[in-house]
Order: sequence, then structure tokens, then C-alpha cells
Amino acid sequence: MCDKALHYAMLSQAQEVDGKLATQASQDILSFQAPSLQSQQQQVKKSAFRPAVLTLLLASVGVGFTAMSAWQQMHRVEVENSQLAEQRQQQLEANQAISQKVQAQDNQLNALIERSRSPMGAMQSLYALWGYQASIVDSDCQNGTQAPFHCYRAMPL
Repeated sequence: MCDKALHYAMLSQAQEVDGKLATQASQDILSFQAPSLQSQQQQVKKSAFRPAVLTLLLASVGVGFTAMSAWQQMHRVEVENSQLAEQRQQQLEANQAISQKVQAQDNQLNALIERSRSPMGAMQSLYALWGYQASIVDSDCQNGTQAPFHCYRAMPL
């Protein structure tokens, strides 16, 4: 190291070796034998930078995966909700159709019940059940009937 410092002093035409020349000489010699302090600091900075970049990269991949998974889940829920709404609508329409059929049957039954309350209507329904089409006059058992229909009344005892 002393030799290198004297060499630098000769090149700079200095009579004595000062601290600056000694430092330069020691840095030059040590740079051949071991990495210098500056290169170690740069390596420390680079090695500190690499985990930060890796962490940032992994975090961004995680956020991206989470966002994609959430979007798929939301899309699946939307599809299921639309299918459920469609099924509910079909069930509602089927229930309305059944209600209309039941209402029509009830109306028809009520009409038949009302018709059976009058004796002439009851007789007409009975003749229709047997396959005959009787007129109102033929169905009147109280005032007598004409041929071909005759009403039979049991006599009270």
C-alpha cells in the first residue's frame, strides 16, 4: 500500500504522501483484493430493492387474482339471481293459470247449483244428463207435462 501511495505522490509531483493519496492508494489496492465499500453498498441497495419489487409483484398478483375471483363470484350470483327470478315468474304464471281454472270451475259449479234450486232447471239438467233436450214447458212438473215427458209424483201418505 505504501508503494502505491509513493507511486501516486511521484505522479502528482508531491514531496510527501498526504491523506488523500493514501486513501486513493488503499482503495485501488483493496479493489483488486476485495469488493470495495461502495460496491457493497450498491449490492445492499440492490438486494434491498429486489425483495421490495418481488413483494410488490406478489401483492399485485394477489390483488388481481382476488379481483378476478370476486368478479366471477358476482357474475355467478347475477346468473343465479336471474334464473331464480325466471323460475319465480314461471311459477307465478302457472299459479295464475291454475287460479283462473279453479275460478272458472267454481263459477260453473255455482251456476249449476243456482240452476238446480229451481224445479224446472233441475228437471232440464236431469233430462240433459239423460241425453234429452227438453224445453221449459216439458220441464214443468207442477203444471203437468206433455208427451214424451211425464213427471211422476209420489203421493204423501
